[in-house]
Amino acid sequence: MKLPPPITRDAPTGLADDYSVRLGKGQIARIKLEQQTPTDAWIDWVFVPPAHRGKGLAGRLMARVLADADAAGITVSLEPRACAGLDQGALERWYQGFGFGDTGRRGDFGPIYQRAPAESSGFG
Repeated sequence: MKLPPPITRDAPTGLADDYSVRLGKGQIARIKLEQQTPTDAWIDWVFVPPAHRGKGLAGRLMARVLADADAAGITVSLEPRACAGLDQGALERWYQGFGFGDTGRRGDFGPIYQRAPAESSGFG
């Protein structure tokens, strides 16, 4: 059984700014974050190359981001933006599956979603 590519991050501890999986030459799945305050971060974008979509890569990356955010006590916000043929409703439901909820605020492209840190079990 082939192991999935490892997730790399640009920080040795805490919440990183960039989480990625290298899939091949020029092929990288990535979540990019911006730490806005010591307790708040914004997901700038989530990207998986089209040839690698539907394989759970974005979910693996998101789970790692949220585990790190939970461990650090950080609230994560984002603005779901369906592009490249993705369905906006399906994208919003995908984020809701990770505990994000609509804040009632709107950004430039749509609703602002937010997820408070979950209780940490002490395992990372």
